[in-house]
Formats: sequence, structure tokens, C-alpha cells
Amino acid sequence: MPSNKKKLIVIPSESICEYEAKGLARLREYYNPAGFFDEVYALSPLEKEKREAYGMQIIPTSYYKLASKIREIGALVVRAYGGFWTADMACRNRVDGVPVIVSLHDPSPHMIHKSVQFADYVFCVSDAVANVAIQKGVKKDRIRLLPNRIDLNIFNKNIPREKVNAIRKNFPEGRMILHIGRLSWEKNHDTLLNAISLLPKNFFCVCIGRGEKGKYKMLCKQLGISDRIYWIDSIMNNDLPAWYAACDCFCVPSRYEGFGIVFIEAAACGAPIITSDIPPMNTIFKHGENAHLLHEYENPSQLANAITKVCMDDKYRRHLSSNAPAVAEKFDSAKIDLLEASLYAEAINSEYRKLSLLNKIMGIVAADTAYFCFKLPIYFWNFMKTIKKCFIK
Repeated sequence: MPSNKKKLIVIPSESICEYEAKGLARLREYYNPAGFFDEVYALSPLEKEKREAYGMQIIPTSYYKLASKIREIGALVVRAYGGFWTADMACRNRVDGVPVIVSLHDPSPHMIHKSVQFADYVFCVSDAVANVAIQKGVKKDRIRLLPNRIDLNIFNKNIPREKVNAIRKNFPEGRMILHIGRLSWEKNHDTLLNAISLLPKNFFCVCIGRGEKGKYKMLCKQLGISDRIYWIDSIMNNDLPAWYAACDCFCVPSRYEGFGIVFIEAAACGAPIITSDIPPMNTIFKHGENAHLLHEYENPSQLANAITKVCMDDKYRRHLSSNAPAVAEKFDSAKIDLLEASLYAEAINSEYRKLSLLNKIMGIVAADTAYFCFKLPIYFWNFMKTIKKCFIK
């Protein structure tokens, strides 16, 4: 007998264990906004064991077994997080009558595979991401805007002073610049490091984020600022508010952004923000009112001037700090959860879009081609490691 329960299948972009390691606290609410579904199943080839956590059944599922799992579970909708292999997996395993939703967070064209155009709905975190999705073949009427969210119970200005002091005592006296973001070209560490070389020696920077540090450490050595840059791989999510509160400015002069959740977190905590005058940042923040937006974000001199202005002009810094939290209120998790639940209701209640046989074949070809291009380097790398071990033995 068919179940009347509302069931959702999600395909996260990382294993649930990896999210746990990052200290993300709202996984139950994140995958089941406003408790809209009765049952949630996280299916992924990245999972190693079947278990229950965060109100979900977590089930290891191979790329080709998803369709049979959808039928077995009796899901009403499938949600893939990210436009890469997760979208490939969801869109090539479509089951008639079960809408597929893909959510996009990154405006990088290579992060949005061709398979995304075969999804029923595409949730984009910003107009900047939506515009790239359209360029990649997604129909505009299939796109829905769903911004990122933050928990204002965690991210706010009410940070105990002792937590802030505990952080600052690990660093020298002076002006603390905070940068949070993976070590990648788009996060523009190189311009920031060059800017710091132009600032007085009492300015130092804490860079939090994973990635290959070698070239950046080499740049620091060439600029003579190695002793003023502190590298930290990661901080638990619940501990981040104290870091935002501890800095004199939060500076991430991104070359591009999909949404930039760290900026909303920083705003909620009242950190004075310096970032690039680009979408979507200049649609969220207003220059001189709640953030300092920089047009020439690849110009070290201009960035150094901006840092000096924010850090040394007490009145300006307090002005940015006091106005920033109001920006974050629009992205309160409670509000966005309700919006997301309404989008799920729309997907379930709307007439199902049945693909033609040709489109089904095109979707499978697009998904499989992208998936194998993604997996092949991994297989090759693991194969070479195995060969190397054999020679070592």
C-alpha cells in the first residue's frame, strides 16, 4: 500500500562526516527545512556505512543505483546539492513522476555541468549564479532564487569578551585582518598579501581556509611579510563568531562570488567588511553604509588604502559595524527555511515535466560524460598510488 508520508532524497556534495567535522550544527534543519518532510534520506557514493543521524537515513548508494532507490523509498522529490557530479547522478537517474531539483552555489561555469538543464527546478543562491545557469542552458522559468542562510542564534554581536580575548592573545598587538575562504584564485589572496606589504608592520592577517599554501607562502617570503601572515586550515563553525568579533576588519576581495555566506556571517557579528564591488556583494551591501566595497579589487594600493581607512578611522569602522547586522537579518535561517519549504511544495504540486526519449538519452549522455571526466583523474591517482606501493615493497 502506498505511503502517505512526504519523503525526500538528498545528494549532498560531501559526506555527512565531512560536514560533522566542520562543526555544522543545523544539518537536520538544512536538509528538512521547517520540518516539511516526514522522512529524509541522504544517498551518496561518498558514504561508507548505513546509519541514522540528524533525522535522516544515511545510505551508501552508487551512481547507477539511485533510480532503484528512489522507487524503493517512494520519494516525492530528489535534491542534488551542487551542479557537478551530484547533478549528474540525480539527472541521469530520473524516475517518472519524481521531480529533480539541483541547487547551485558557485558561478564558475565548470561547476555547472550540462546535466543541470535536465533538472525540473534549479535553485540558485543569487542572480549572479542564475545568470550563469541560463548561459549553460537552464530555462529561466525553471530557476528559483534561494539564498544561503545563517543561524542568528549563533552568529550575532553578543560574543563574550573572554572568547575574543582568548583569540587575540595568540597574535601580536596591532590591527588584525581576517580572511576566510579556500586558497583559490577567486578568493584573491595574492592581491591581499601584496596590499599587506604596503601597510605598517603592526598590520597582520589571519587566513582561514584549506588549500595549497605553497605559492602563497613563497609570495609572502618575496614580499617580506611571512611573520605577519597566519595560516589556519579550518575553524569549527560554532567558533567562527568570536573570530569575526576579534578582527579589526574582515577582508575578502573576491574576484567572483556565488553568494558569499562568510560575508553574511561577518555582518551578523558586526565585523567591518571590505570586499569587492561586484555582484552579488554589491546587491547585498551598500558601500560606506554597511560595508566598504572596492571597485579596483586587484589593485594592492587601493586595497591597502581601504584597509587603512576601515581599521584606522574609528568613526567609519563603528558605522560599518553597527549597520552590518541588519543586512544579515534578511538571511535568517528561519525565514529562508520557510521559503525553501514553499519551493518544495511548488515542485511537488506542479505538473510533472516528462522528458522526451531524446532528452532522456541526452541527459544520460551529458551526465555520464561529465561524471567519468570527474572520476577518471581520481581513479588514475589511486592507481598510481597502488603501483608506487608495489615498487616500495
